[in-house]
Amino acid sequence: SLSDLGIDSLDAVGLGDAIESALGVAMTIGDIVDADNLSTLARLVESRIPPATNPATFPVAEIDESVLVRLTPGSGRPVFCVPADSSTALSLKPLADAMGLNRPLYALQAPGIDDDDATPNSVDALARRYVEAIRRVQPSGPYALVGRCSGGLAAYQAAVRLTAMGERIDTLVLIDTLPPGVGCADAELASRQARTDVAVRQRIDSLPPLARERFKRVQSALDRAVDGFRPDGIYAGRLLVIRGEQDSHPAQGEWRRFAAGGVSFVDLPGNHSTIFEPPGILRLAATVTSVLNGEMNS
Repeated sequence: SLSDLGIDSLDAVGLGDAIESALGVAMTIGDIVDADNLSTLARLVESRIPPATNPATFPVAEIDESVLVRLTPGSGRPVFCVPADSSTALSLKPLADAMGLNRPLYALQAPGIDDDDATPNSVDALARRYVEAIRRVQPSGPYALVGRCSGGLAAYQAAVRLTAMGERIDTLVLIDTLPPGVGCADAELASRQARTDVAVRQRIDSLPPLARERFKRVQSALDRAVDGFRPDGIYAGRLLVIRGEQDSHPAQGEWRRFAAGGVSFVDLPGNHSTIFEPPGILRLAATVTSVLNGEMNS
């Protein structure tokens, strides 16, 4: 796949923007994820270039395709994952590949990354949008949800929404997600996160203009959403919180207030960043897979 060539989520957005600017062909993150290699992607782009006599036939991606991206195929009940912050679906591809599930795995990314759609500025509105997309793929439960970092808040709220509809959640996994209303209480963790934020902003600033403005707009909306998130309900089930042991701190214990069925914590070697890098991502993938397979209490 293109991710094997070192193309990450920000590269994918820049690539899609460059193709659209040069050729007028809209490419979603899903299109880029599905491309096995550059030749496959080139053939897809070529197939979408309309005849010169009919310029009105430019393809326009359905809005849901910019929110829900299938990362791996399979059969049976899907797994739905929410990436961190303004990250695209492609940022979860290494985890999806490492998990090697026989079930389809979908990533949910914020509206506005792939197009000019408005990004919800509340976690609840974002979760509502995700629930709509989820139910088009899987109309009824039980559901399996995974969220990373602040994306875990949207996964949590989606679980609250689905259970309020009478649906069942059999798995809710949050990866390095702080509870609602809890700031970064550890000085070293805060410093590390600040350095990460600077690196991400530098990457965003290097993107082509259209992609850069989209990312900044999405990030601003998501920052407001996360800062103002206070759940109006409590998740009825049990959740699992996976943490990098270097970033573990008491504030994460606050999750016990938000899950009526209780909380389990799993600490993995490393920190917020390294558990998503080799070899840490292999341990993370094994842990999440064990939960999804019912081999661990979630």
